[in-house]
Amino acid sequence: MYQLAKPLIFISATPSHVGAGTDLGVVDLPIQRERYTGFPKYEASSVKGSLKDAFYALAAKSKEDVADRAELQHPNGRFDKINKQMIEDVFGKDEQADHASAIAFTDARILLFPVKSLKHVFVWITCPQILSRFKQEMQLCGIDLSTYDHNLEGTIPQGSDLIISGQGVLLEEYLVNVQQSDECTKWANWFSENLFPSSDEYQYWRNKLTRDLVIVPDDVFRDFVMLSTDIVTRVRIDRSKGIVKEGALFTEEYLPAESVLYSLVIASPVLKSKDEGLSDERFASAQGVIDFFAQFLPRVIQIGGNETIGKGITRTHLIEDGRKQTIEV
Repeated sequence: MYQLAKPLIFISATPSHVGAGTDLGVVDLPIQRERYTGFPKYEASSVKGSLKDAFYALAAKSKEDVADRAELQHPNGRFDKINKQMIEDVFGKDEQADHASAIAFTDARILLFPVKSLKHVFVWITCPQILSRFKQEMQLCGIDLSTYDHNLEGTIPQGSDLIISGQGVLLEEYLVNVQQSDECTKWANWFSENLFPSSDEYQYWRNKLTRDLVIVPDDVFRDFVMLSTDIVTRVRIDRSKGIVKEGALFTEEYLPAESVLYSLVIASPVLKSKDEGLSDERFASAQGVIDFFAQFLPRVIQIGGNETIGKGITRTHLIEDGRKQTIEV
């Protein structure tokens, strides 16, 4: 039984295509979405597969390199190595599994969506439904956001200068009526402190989030995430002729760069018999499994399709009790 949950944040560094297969609509290859809301998501299977591949890649590196990093990150030393058996204990085997995975992931849900703005190039939007759901799921992780109001549609942080001529915020070609709100400021500050790494190179983004957050009505949010994704038209070339192959024109949908999603990482003890033995005795507890995952979680992974053209590069980190735990790997 899973016993411990922690939030895992994904920030798209490049547009990502976690595909839903072919479609009869306008876009040939759409991204994955929730059926009942239309909001973008990453299926849990995509999340787990990408992370497992990243862990295997790290284990393939030199033992000395990994040990040095582990000692640097955790002076008291929690794990001094990572290998295939440890990964299989935590994530489960791909074939001939002898025990269930000790770590699970929920679907990665959209939290903040980037939209073009007349001021400051772009802003992040969210909505009351997203904030309410986020509060509930953070409660499962022991993070109390009960004092944060989520019924804040049409608000921006105090001190934000996004409003045009005293009327509203211009997002794409739409004017959205807003007003400044102390409660929206609380959310912007919490996001700024927890959704971006604390290193200096992210200072610009942390500052931007404190002023460029717009909480829009649920319906407006749905429209933007449905209509403001990246749509790319691609072709396939006939190499023998140097021209486009007949019928090889297609469109792909991408979740924009700077999109922010979150998943829950849920851990249990590794369920193996004493005869089978654990690769590390600390895997007998859910905390030990989470510690292993946190220590070796790469800062950057690739998720979704079109890896060879630079798509799906994604930053990751865990949130611990409302504070970041950034993993340098």
